[in-house]
Amino acid sequence: MVVENDAAPSTLDGWDSLPPFPTNIPVASVNNISHARLLNGDAEELKNLLSSARTTGFVRIDFTDTELGRRFLDGADKMFKLAAKTFDLPAEVKLNDNMLNHGDALLGYKGLGASVVDKDGTRDNNEQYWIGCGDIAGEGHSRAIYNDVLNAHMHEMKSFQDTGKEMTDQLLMVFAAVLGISADSPDYLPKLHSHSQNSGSHVRLLKCPSRPSAKAANLQPHTDWGTLTVLFNALGGLQLYLPQSLLGPDQEAGWYYVKPERGTALVNLGDAMVSWSDGEFKSNIHRVVAPPGEQAQWARYSLAYFTRPNHDVPMKPLGRKITAANSEEQYPTFKEWAMRRALAGRADTFKKGDWEKGQGTEGKLAVEARA
Repeated sequence: MVVENDAAPSTLDGWDSLPPFPTNIPVASVNNISHARLLNGDAEELKNLLSSARTTGFVRIDFTDTELGRRFLDGADKMFKLAAKTFDLPAEVKLNDNMLNHGDALLGYKGLGASVVDKDGTRDNNEQYWIGCGDIAGEGHSRAIYNDVLNAHMHEMKSFQDTGKEMTDQLLMVFAAVLGISADSPDYLPKLHSHSQNSGSHVRLLKCPSRPSAKAANLQPHTDWGTLTVLFNALGGLQLYLPQSLLGPDQEAGWYYVKPERGTALVNLGDAMVSWSDGEFKSNIHRVVAPPGEQAQWARYSLAYFTRPNHDVPMKPLGRKITAANSEEQYPTFKEWAMRRALAGRADTFKKGDWEKGQGTEGKLAVEARA
């Protein structure tokens, strides 16, 4: 049964019941952007978005000032309630949909300790449910079976993911314009994403049980594999790795907490955006540790809408980033990229050298942060 410190948060009205976020810990500076002003083409908000995309790869969007945004927040609130019911199911019910048994679908349930968080093979402290957007939309069905709780709420998940796609398509149009990709091009970024069985896009529910004294991360240092991630949470624990180049003279390179804020969601870029922009846009390394301060006594729930390319889309420079040299190179498809990263982190088959195979697009920074 769900107990008081094991309750999923409300994105709308539950913030006052949570322990306070500490004021004496290092916090990453993340640009706050108004969704309304962004949609209206406000020059300053567009500048903030692109500045974030070229530096930290993270931005915080206030969704309280548009109808679409408020609908997104309401949908997220429903998803958190669904997560609490889902993760409260018996282990054998959840493991009946073990994603490790679903081949290359990368959908279904990931149990506690199924992935590693460091090069020594230390097991993680999180359970996750990956629900495919193609499954939710009714576009065929993957090998994932989900469970009675999830299957009974597919209509709510469809509303949530459709809102997420509308919002992320708005951002993809901006990035396409910056990269010089016109709407009539086959490479126009919104065209490279779908809610189908040819897509890795999914809704992810995640829970990290309370483990206040643990030193190991709950979720390993990583860059996101896909295009854009929209992340909702109410408790601390998310950390970004910031290099010295993004910090002031009195700060040191290292891990910095991201403070959750009411009425907002974090949006971060993934490896696909780095590849398509030939490194102009950044996919920052992040991890999840125990919530700070008094929040450590609580289980940490989070919710993400992952916008990922269709499986056959190459991870290559696009638009104005295409050159005579790179146009002749061979690049992996997104599916190949995702499978490499997924297999490298499996705890049941982990061996020496796998940790390095699971790295994303950040090169030297990845080595530092994942050390």
